[in-house]
Amino acid sequence: MLTSSSHSQPDPATSSKVGSPSFPAPLSHFEPHPTEALDRAAAELKANKLAWAELPIRQRISLLEAVQDAYAAVAERWVAASVEAKGLRPGTFAEGEEWIIFVMGMRALNHLKVSLEGIEKTGRPPIPGGLRTDAAGRVVARVFPAHWSDRLLYRGITADVWMAEDTTVEDVKTDQAWAYHQPSDGQIALVLAAGNLSILPMLDSLDRLFVKKHVVLLKTNPVSDYMDPILADALHPLIEAGYLRMVRGGAAEGKYLTRHEAVDSIHMTGSDKTFRRIVFGEDGAHSDGRPEEPFAKEITAELGNVTPLIIVPGPWTRDDIRHKAVQVASWMAINASFNCLSPRIIVQHAGWPLRDAFLTELENVLANTPPRKAYYPGAKQRHQRFVEGHADVRQLGQAEGEQLPWTLIRNVNPDNQDDMVFRSEVFCSVLSETALNAESPIEFIERAVEFANRQLWGTLIVSLFVHPRSLADPEIGAAIEGAIADLRYGTVCLNLRGEYGYYPLLSPWGGAPGSPLNDVQSGLGVINNPLMFKTSQKSIVRGPFRQWPDPFLVTANHTLGFGKALYEFERRHSLTKLPKVLWSALRG
Repeated sequence: MLTSSSHSQPDPATSSKVGSPSFPAPLSHFEPHPTEALDRAAAELKANKLAWAELPIRQRISLLEAVQDAYAAVAERWVAASVEAKGLRPGTFAEGEEWIIFVMGMRALNHLKVSLEGIEKTGRPPIPGGLRTDAAGRVVARVFPAHWSDRLLYRGITADVWMAEDTTVEDVKTDQAWAYHQPSDGQIALVLAAGNLSILPMLDSLDRLFVKKHVVLLKTNPVSDYMDPILADALHPLIEAGYLRMVRGGAAEGKYLTRHEAVDSIHMTGSDKTFRRIVFGEDGAHSDGRPEEPFAKEITAELGNVTPLIIVPGPWTRDDIRHKAVQVASWMAINASFNCLSPRIIVQHAGWPLRDAFLTELENVLANTPPRKAYYPGAKQRHQRFVEGHADVRQLGQAEGEQLPWTLIRNVNPDNQDDMVFRSEVFCSVLSETALNAESPIEFIERAVEFANRQLWGTLIVSLFVHPRSLADPEIGAAIEGAIADLRYGTVCLNLRGEYGYYPLLSPWGGAPGSPLNDVQSGLGVINNPLMFKTSQKSIVRGPFRQWPDPFLVTANHTLGFGKALYEFERRHSLTKLPKVLWSALRG
């Protein structure tokens, strides 16, 4: 059954007016599968779900290794298809970005293999940095760095997973890999895939297959169904064995499958509007938020975010400003800002003398960053709607044809609670900025936390930028640690842009737990959970203020070479391949 607890949230009466967009129906590259094909796919999975649940661990590892080989075999086709569909220029930073996205699939496969081998040996996946109980009494798992290469390539970056209150270290160990320690008759998980990032259908399917031991009925997204033949080749070993089926279709096919008698659980990535239609039906919920009929299937969802970047005032130099402006521009540029973790709102101190200098430098970097094709449905209309009604709008870069300019909306009034930049995810190349009055940095931190928790839609991920000298101040350092604990988000990044909260693929990914169904915010449950934690609550990812090397930047000249070299290394962790990766990273 779908369950959720309640906590302080925006007024449910306004839920239908905020959140992620209702995307227009995209043009599909293929005809949707007819009902008969959907039924046949479900019947085939139903016949095999018990065999998958009981499959010995060694056979499961062998099957995963076969997927690794199949995935590697489609690398060039995968990246080329993404570059063409998104209108990217081959040989540029943007193509390098697609290689890095492809690397995430190999990282996920590698992580799962290590976990399965750990289960085979000890009964549970190994936790790279072990478990500890911190000063606040919570159990913490250090999950990154996971490999010696992580320490070289991502210097100073760590990721911790906080477990639920009143959980002990022994509880975590006992519950880890729970699906491998309890009998099961098998289940069919319906995965309603995202269309924005080519790797997401694969990542979500792997999580359900190997973490929960469910067979998967994957309905791909019409936005990216050009990838279907390549994805089918990559996942061919699982398809051939009868544990995965891929089907095509839009909203009608998705609705049919969510109600299908063979489907036991659902995971979706997309809009909260779609989630409401699944749970509450076409007519939505009653005024009290209850569905007209109880929704009997387990459902998890990742539904987007108005992602905040909180900049704490401090003794930044001009070089610091430049460094961080390049990071934010790069964060915004990735996938043309069609990511749930793309930055949406910068929160600054109104009295910080460097506030305008930072924004001006950000504008300079964006103006020199090539615009991207607005390939996601409805992007131009959303862009226009967000720009209208704001006085200080800066459109940057020479956008042409299907492209959109990088757009910065400055000085949004923080007291206007109904402003759409706070209440709705734009899901295109628009970034806004607002400023809060405060008597001190500590008061600003407290106000920024309250603002993010109460006024911004979503609970997925938040980033804070804090100068090292500020962190070294005992009072400010303590205030930051308090903010990390109090921010109601599934992932909190300190001095890192948002993609570092996702890219390691070792910390569970999802909205903060506890949102009620009638105001679900960024969703329910988690995905990307290769360490198979059962009681994770929040992921904390920390990095150096001045990260180096950092090849994931729009100003880097060798991102393409880095992306290809990184893929070759992730394919086979070999010392002979690492120098090329490091050389590409260091060249910038």
